[in-house]
Amino acid sequence: MKNNARFHKFVKCEKILETVILIKHHHSVEVGKGLKFMGFKLTENGMIPIYENEKKEKRVNARELHTKLESKQEFANWIKNRIKKYEFLENQDYFRFDKFIKADKKGYGNKKMTDYRLTIDMAKELAMIEHNQIGRKIRKYFIEVEKRYLITNMQPLVAQL
Repeated sequence: MKNNARFHKFVKCEKILETVILIKHHHSVEVGKGLKFMGFKLTENGMIPIYENEKKEKRVNARELHTKLESKQEFANWIKNRIKKYEFLENQDYFRFDKFIKADKKGYGNKKMTDYRLTIDMAKELAMIEHNQIGRKIRKYFIEVEKRYLITNMQPLVAQL
């Protein structure tokens, strides 16, 4: 019962446009419409949220991907092992940053959490290497999103011809 109660405790991290990003103590993330993720605006709220910065670069929150992939591994071990095994490059394939979470009234929190923004290509590869049905669905989702963005970005160029 104690573990279950702790599982349901939430730590408020950021409030934007009257929507709260909540991080459960087991590190899954719930997002809603109009949210920002560390300077990135939510642009796609499908199977996995996709964020975009002012340069139109698309990123995925690694914790959200980890949760959707239903990995049984602890997030920190999961991401570190995959970065090492598949030789992903920091500041090219992923971007690491620290978040500081203040303690709530019951003392939960007050810690530093390392989080990762992934490129769509890295997120797609991580989904593929999970070797399960949900990983294949997520990979196909990323491919469809990429196609949509490509078509959307090509339309103005075609119109100029």
